[in-house]
Amino acid sequence: VTYINREITAQDLVIAVSAVDAAVSSGPFSLSVRVTPAPANAACSMPLPLVNGTMLSRVPYLQALSRDIGGCRTSAMGTMLHYSAQVPPGRRLTVTATATGAARAAVRIFDACAPAACLASSDDVAASGTSAAARFLNDSGAMRNVLVGVLNAEPLTASVGEIWVRA
Repeated sequence: VTYINREITAQDLVIAVSAVDAAVSSGPFSLSVRVTPAPANAACSMPLPLVNGTMLSRVPYLQALSRDIGGCRTSAMGTMLHYSAQVPPGRRLTVTATATGAARAAVRIFDACAPAACLASSDDVAASGTSAAARFLNDSGAMRNVLVGVLNAEPLTASVGEIWVRA
């Protein structure tokens, strides 16, 4: 059994062990528990910086926190990891996530961790072997710092393959 804590704080859990056969009321058993911390960039406040041309491969999503950024493709809910990028004036940031295995990738670009801060999102959720991409054009005339969320819309899978970033 796998339990994913989708909250920011630690959770107290109770693990119950019972016999498979109701006629057996007692007996020896063994229990193994493994607690793994979420990646630091599971929290929007701790994004991992991305650099032009960066590729991240087999990014672990199983322990990432669930997050919905309002205004972005809200039908794609699942586990998200956060990244940051600097977009020079007049340049376009393109973020592509390619799904592998049972994962379904989606990409969101936003300017703050606030619910209404969506700048762009992928048009669709990518199934295995396909890609989801989001694009943001910085037309502000100044360097723009943005946040990028790469979402695994299939929360029980372990990875979302590659992430390509171009600015």
